[in-house]
Amino acid sequence: SAFIETPVADIEVIKTVSDTNPAIGDLIVFTITANNLGSLDATTVEILDQLPSGYRFDSFTATSGTYNEVSGIWSIPSVEGNSTETLEITVEVLDINDYINIASLVSLDQIDGNSDNDESQVTIETICLTVFNEFSPNNDGVNDVFYIDCIDRYPYNKLLIYNRWGNIVYQKDGYDNTFDGTSNGRVVLYTEDKLPVGTYYYILDLGDGSQRKSGWLYIN
Repeated sequence: SAFIETPVADIEVIKTVSDTNPAIGDLIVFTITANNLGSLDATTVEILDQLPSGYRFDSFTATSGTYNEVSGIWSIPSVEGNSTETLEITVEVLDINDYINIASLVSLDQIDGNSDNDESQVTIETICLTVFNEFSPNNDGVNDVFYIDCIDRYPYNKLLIYNRWGNIVYQKDGYDNTFDGTSNGRVVLYTEDKLPVGTYYYILDLGDGSQRKSGWLYIN
């Protein structure tokens, strides 16, 4: 008996991320590596990396081929035997809890020698509950509300806002980033219910048994 060793192409997909614990709004880089572990050149290789809704595409660089951020396809003309091609995708982290990112081999001209290494995934754990404690409610579409990232993940939260004399000027169960400087408190309301420029104080109870958070905020 005798046998021969036929050359094969074997694309291994590996995915990594530059920061596994970023803050909302940070730019991070996903790196997708296409390793051809076989001795036969792989041609017309396509790898799918469809970004989840928790990221906004910024840019990409690739050692070979192009990446289409709409279809999520990285098209590589050729990955030579025993060589590697790399794609880096820069994204912005959004306040949407959808962060599992999967890269998978879609197709190539040859038969892939090992399907067990055709997919790789990574995820992140965001730094949440950053309080942006200065805002300007002038309806220009920029920084118009008192914003707390990830607050929608705590549906039983309660927010209280006080003026400098300790009077409640705003309160809401299930705060949802909608306070635009309009008072709904128990004290005498201001002109058109809009609070004047100045420093206020907040207490935030997440409703999950954790310690309450407090601090100041400034309406400009």
